[in-house]
Amino acid sequence: MSWINEAALPNSLVGSLHFSPIVGNIVYIIDGGLSTTHFYKYDIATDSFTTLTNPNNSTLNCTAHLSLSPDGLKLATLTDRQGSASNNSAHRVEIYTIATDTWVASALAPSFGGEAARINSVVWEDDDILWVWGGEVSGTQTIKCLKYVISTDTWTQFTTAHTIGYNWRTAAINAAKTIVYGGRGDQYIKYTIATDSYAVTTLTGFTFRDVYDRDKLWYTRNTNGRQGYVDTADDSSNVDKFVENTDRDLISDFGVSDDGGYIIARALTATPWMMSTGGISTSAPSVTTQAATDIAATTATGNGNVTSLGSPLATQYGHFWASHPDPTLDDNKTEKGVPSATGAFTSSLTGLTLNTKYWMRAYATNSVTTSAGALVSFTTSGGVPSVTTDPVTDVATTTALGNGSIDDSGGSSVTQHGVAWDTASDPDINDSVTQDGATDVIGDFFSLITGLLGNTLYHVRAYATNSSGTGYGADVTFTTNTAGTPIVTTENTTDENSSSATGNGTIVDAGGSSVTQHGHCWTTSINPDTTDSKTTNGTASTGAFTSTITGLLPGTLYYTRAYATNTQGTSYGNNDSFTTPSDSIQEQTGYIWMEEDNLRGFNANETENRYVHRTDVDDTPVYLATKDPISSHWAYDHVDAPDPHVGYVLESLFDAQTVLHATTDDTPVALTVTEQTLVGRQTGGNIAAVPIGISDNDIVEVDHASVADNDYAKFTASGLEGRAYSEVLTDLSGQAGAAFSWNSKNLTDTGTITAATSVWHHEHDLFATSLNPGASGAT
Repeated sequence: MSWINEAALPNSLVGSLHFSPIVGNIVYIIDGGLSTTHFYKYDIATDSFTTLTNPNNSTLNCTAHLSLSPDGLKLATLTDRQGSASNNSAHRVEIYTIATDTWVASALAPSFGGEAARINSVVWEDDDILWVWGGEVSGTQTIKCLKYVISTDTWTQFTTAHTIGYNWRTAAINAAKTIVYGGRGDQYIKYTIATDSYAVTTLTGFTFRDVYDRDKLWYTRNTNGRQGYVDTADDSSNVDKFVENTDRDLISDFGVSDDGGYIIARALTATPWMMSTGGISTSAPSVTTQAATDIAATTATGNGNVTSLGSPLATQYGHFWASHPDPTLDDNKTEKGVPSATGAFTSSLTGLTLNTKYWMRAYATNSVTTSAGALVSFTTSGGVPSVTTDPVTDVATTTALGNGSIDDSGGSSVTQHGVAWDTASDPDINDSVTQDGATDVIGDFFSLITGLLGNTLYHVRAYATNSSGTGYGADVTFTTNTAGTPIVTTENTTDENSSSATGNGTIVDAGGSSVTQHGHCWTTSINPDTTDSKTTNGTASTGAFTSTITGLLPGTLYYTRAYATNTQGTSYGNNDSFTTPSDSIQEQTGYIWMEEDNLRGFNANETENRYVHRTDVDDTPVYLATKDPISSHWAYDHVDAPDPHVGYVLESLFDAQTVLHATTDDTPVALTVTEQTLVGRQTGGNIAAVPIGISDNDIVEVDHASVADNDYAKFTASGLEGRAYSEVLTDLSGQAGAAFSWNSKNLTDTGTITAATSVWHHEHDLFATSLNPGASGAT
């Protein structure tokens, strides 16, 4: 390794050259004078300069070094000299974004010791926080380590200051980010952030230089100019890292590569002003391939690692793949652009075919060549659906709403989907599940989870099944509520008629304890509760239920709510309203309902009417007509003529043994008359039926005060007929006389007819005999 001259500067040197770290073959250089500044990007491999935008405060003097952010995307320098032009100090940090070639200046550094802090070096803690060495010269030349946050443009100074002097030209920080280092002359200082304390070490025979290396403080040996560094990992001094420059011993500030293999520096004695330890040799980038992840039916994630950016730097990287074992860049590939740094990366592989084997490589390209990692294979899934589990909502005590989405059907029809849940992680279809059936919808869905325990942590996963198997979303957790009142909904009322209806409801959640009562309550005002009319359906579990609502008035608006009660109280569903039908015309299939003052009925057609009297006490419903009690018996009018009918025959509402009459208080009575029964009404009494205890054709003496009267009667085919005394004699002489011997007794004498079935009872004024002429046994 030997020192060689680099290309001449595009412009005359106006101040002091400050170098960024060398990244690949690129180094950034700032030439900061008292009134003029030049800012360049220099390609060591091609010896070419690119002139870049100067900092905002470049005419006010740019000083000490260029520091590079950890992500390699930004630079920081120090600008804006104030006060004496000879002190070569700055009062602002400026941040340069490499991608956009733009600068942003900070607020002024804070004041201490009687003046604004003069800042001389800076180190990046991370991509947003800088630690800056600042001092003052108007007092005792004290220093402080200041903190600056880029995103908020805020400075923080801490209590303690050190009186050793202000101009610390280089800065570094240890890997733990707990100690900030600074170097000047033959001394380096350590600031411990947690204790706000300083410690100084002298390194005799060496001079610290304006060089940025995040974890090292670089210096030169005073005798021969060779470079070395203090390592912040252990405070060790590492001397003579590069060969001596025997051409020109006086080497000032410089920049080094991250691996410490190359150096570029400013020479002090002659032009060209830059020298290095040889041109940066060209090299290919290097990359490794890792196994594919997130493999689905049509997608996968490729994984890789850029281990070297190469020289010149890589300009493109990604993955290429194919369904044969020798993929190239001419097959499928991702292009992720210019890699900003080495490290791991991923690519989204899309457009894959299900159940197919693929071969893949990571790659990185620079102007020299394309490098590829090892060949990796993977096989897409056999069409199992891709599913996402979304957060659970509407969490109650025993229920919750599971949410998910089917993102990919897997290439075949989804035959079942829903959510699976359990108290253990990663539930599957062998645990508790909802089954929402087949679907061809790609997108969101939800499922009602029931039967949960109160105050319990559950795991849930959305799932979908097709002919290849079941796919699951990620595991999501939720905790049910503590015990409470039931959750109830009221559905639309059905089967409304003039006096009744059917209430419908659902117990969605039992509230963590058993439902002891449920039903519907109703009234003519909104928000009915259990103090109003209600059904009591008893205990219940979750699910739909119905209630029979009765005692309603026709043509009336009602409100009803489902309710459920447990040990915690009673809950109600929403209000549902309905109006009962009026008592006027009601249509029935094949009939038209009619009403008049004293008559109700159905008109079946023009020639047949069916009637029921309004005051009939029989309350059997007829064709849903229950407004007033009506009879299940009918009277039929069969006259084939338009109303009003003439000469119609009205069939009795009752049979031939029934007499319809009213009591003295007008109560209707159906009186059954058996054989041999008299029906009559005593003065002031009700109609009654009295059995008389005689058989057909018997003669009975009713009254014999006058023989001219019909003093006798008998039952004939025409009913009960009165019989005169002469008629009785005729009957006896014409019928009974032929069959019986009267023993020379006349009808007025006391005696006994010698016949087994004929007896004369003179003492009772009653004679009874059978009028059957064929009777035997007469003597």
